[in-house]
Amino acid sequence: FFETHDASLRQTSGYAVAMRMLLFLIVAWTSAASCPAAPHVLNDTLHHLRVGNEREWLAFPAQAESDQLTLTFDADANAQPHALRLRLIDVRHRWKVALNGKPLGDLGRDENPMLAYFTVPVGGLRDGQNELTISSRSKQPDDIRVGHIALFDQPVDKVLHEAKVNVTVTADKEGAMPCRVTVVDELGALVPVGATSNDTLAVRTGFVYTADGKATFGLPAGRYTLYATRGFEYSLAEQAITVKAGDAINVKMQIKREVATPGYVACDTHVHTFTHSRHGDATMEERMITLAGEGIELPIATDHNIHIDYEKVARATRMRKYFTPVIGNEVTTAVGHFNIFPVEKGSRPPDWRVPKWETIFRNVYATPGVRVAIMNHPRNVHSKFQPMNAKNQLAVVGKNLNGWKLQANAMEIVNSAALQSDPMLVVHDWMALLNRGHRITPIGSSDSHEVAYKIVGQGRTYIKCDDSNPAKIDVKQAVDNLLTGKVRVSMGLLCSVSVDDKSEGKLVTIHNDSRLTLTVNGPRWVKADRLDLFANGVKIDSIEIKDQPIRNKDAQDSSLKYERFSGLKRF
Repeated sequence: FFETHDASLRQTSGYAVAMRMLLFLIVAWTSAASCPAAPHVLNDTLHHLRVGNEREWLAFPAQAESDQLTLTFDADANAQPHALRLRLIDVRHRWKVALNGKPLGDLGRDENPMLAYFTVPVGGLRDGQNELTISSRSKQPDDIRVGHIALFDQPVDKVLHEAKVNVTVTADKEGAMPCRVTVVDELGALVPVGATSNDTLAVRTGFVYTADGKATFGLPAGRYTLYATRGFEYSLAEQAITVKAGDAINVKMQIKREVATPGYVACDTHVHTFTHSRHGDATMEERMITLAGEGIELPIATDHNIHIDYEKVARATRMRKYFTPVIGNEVTTAVGHFNIFPVEKGSRPPDWRVPKWETIFRNVYATPGVRVAIMNHPRNVHSKFQPMNAKNQLAVVGKNLNGWKLQANAMEIVNSAALQSDPMLVVHDWMALLNRGHRITPIGSSDSHEVAYKIVGQGRTYIKCDDSNPAKIDVKQAVDNLLTGKVRVSMGLLCSVSVDDKSEGKLVTIHNDSRLTLTVNGPRWVKADRLDLFANGVKIDSIEIKDQPIRNKDAQDSSLKYERFSGLKRF
């Protein structure tokens, strides 16, 4: 608006006044529509809460503030739904959020930093003082951080749709293909988006898996960073964006293959769905999109005590061309969990209620088609039983103290959903079994039950096998090579090793003049910093990696090559 000094112009007619008022209303409405919902900040710090007497992770302080958070604040009673936003870090078990004694919901189970929104129903707030509480629903040990709490006077759906983002991701020469888009805020926390899972999307807080490289979702006004990738074989595209209320922006991102894996199939031997395991959250349809989005070429269906075939749903979601599904089963017993495959379609699951390994393995190998039996997460406790603890196993020499014979022919040494403070603990267990003469194949897997909480394919096994057509992988060839140890275990880096030109799956005798060659492959966004070399379970060398990886642009590969003659003789 302006003020004129021309007296004639100040003699404004009634029509002009009306038009000016109309202009004022339009400007005021436009301004309101373009402004983000201003939150009422209730708390601007993070609080460390703990259930149990012991720290969940050593990274947490020895003492927590409390086992629950109680926050009082003043507000007006709400005649329409409001949105409550919290920042969370490292939530592993169930924590409930209640307002004035009435539950709003549970914190999302995810150990990543993330934001969570809750709907405050009409009348959930009262005039004057209100009380918000966050407390655990579980007795299991859990350390969390929670805070940065804010209240919006708009419904959650409206807050999440202040702006619209259209993302298109292409994969270099491969064009549009399944991938994952990750959305974080300025502090690196995963943020909820205004979208839901459908025929082409699998959506969770901060994660949008797309079946065709395209995704549209809403966001609150603010600054964000988008990442696009497709498992660790591909590069990581990054795009910072700023959106205002009412914006509709287009974002184009491109990724490319950086880790070449010819002749090796990316396999996840431990995959679940909520549809059949009844815990976690990934539906069958979402699981197909996430498998393709993470570049898993040989997924093993391992829902608990049931044989599941992905074939029909993989075709219905048009994801079948990206992988070859295998029927399997996680035989879930009171004395351990064992993944078995391949299973002939229509076969009856083995009895999981038997109490001894001898009977369990007899039933497993009697199941039509089964050739692989994997001991899962051997250091985890299930049904109050831990296969590799001091009561059941003399781990250092690989001896079972119950007199039970382990007839599994493979063992998880990396389970990305069951990590521990000492990640080498299970590796040493495996090495001890090898020293005892038990040829048992190492396995990497994800044990994923969810779309985003535990990412499918994060831990994975590369099996030597023709991978030229992911839709037509020779399952027999893959199983043959897995059983002879022709595998590489990965959780972000891929190592190949040879001694005197003998590679994985071979037994070698080390001489003073033996030559070891090791190549570490990884994308540009992952870096190896140390190499530890073991022989017969004993660490014989440890080398800090200072040099930058070899960049082979023609092969779209990033690798570090290590060769050594001396040093091996010390063993």
